[in-house]
Amino acid sequence: MVQAVGLTIWIRSDFLNFFGVVSQKPVLVRRISEIYINRKANMSKSDTKQDASIVWFEIPADNPGRATAFYSNLFGWKISPFPGSGDYWHIDTGGADASPDGALKRRKHPQEPVVNYVSVDSVDKFADKISKLGGKICMAKTAVPQMGYFAVCQDPEGNPFGLWESDPAAA
Repeated sequence: MVQAVGLTIWIRSDFLNFFGVVSQKPVLVRRISEIYINRKANMSKSDTKQDASIVWFEIPADNPGRATAFYSNLFGWKISPFPGSGDYWHIDTGGADASPDGALKRRKHPQEPVVNYVSVDSVDKFADKISKLGGKICMAKTAVPQMGYFAVCQDPEGNPFGLWESDPAAA
């Protein structure tokens, strides 16, 4: 994904720190970017993601080994560590090219929820809409150079989610 949200393909170190993945290692960002780019390159033109599709997810776990065993055995997902990050693992869902991958990460606080990243045509446009609808922006639009932009938001019920805007010209 991010693939993203996620989301977190488009991850910068300050974003990783926001979600408790303490890493300044560019290797992690490059690896996530490679996954997203490779998946995107393999998608057929008719199979591209539409706005409002989930493109990445993150699952927090108190015991990542237990969670890895659970999801691997339940769904057949392949879960492997991102190089250079001790507390962040890539989840290959094994689905069609258009299905999102995600990440498993060590939970940083007791109520840390699953976060989904949603593809949009404009983070700015959707951020305005979120505010008007009673949601809030927890982390403002942030560039991931040569990949796109993301923002982390919260709905009126307190559920977090991310926005992802693909833009190879992002700086």
